[in-house]
Amino acid sequence: MEIVVETLPSVIQVPMQAVQVREGQSVCYVAGALSTEKRVVVTGAFNTSMVEIKSGLSAGEVQHRGGL
Repeated sequence: MEIVVETLPSVIQVPMQAVQVREGQSVCYVAGALSTEKRVVVTGAFNTSMVEIKSGLSAGEVQHRGGL
């Protein structure tokens, strides 16, 4: 049974595994033209599988799980 506590329309969200803590900051790794780029992100609401990204990523950017 699923209990919906809150619905967040039109937010950027990524799998929990795509967000890591490095040197005290939340980061995601994004596919660049020639390499993978580390991005500092600000996270928001989350559940057991997904986390909201409030800033640091744009919609449609491809994240790498596990970093470099």
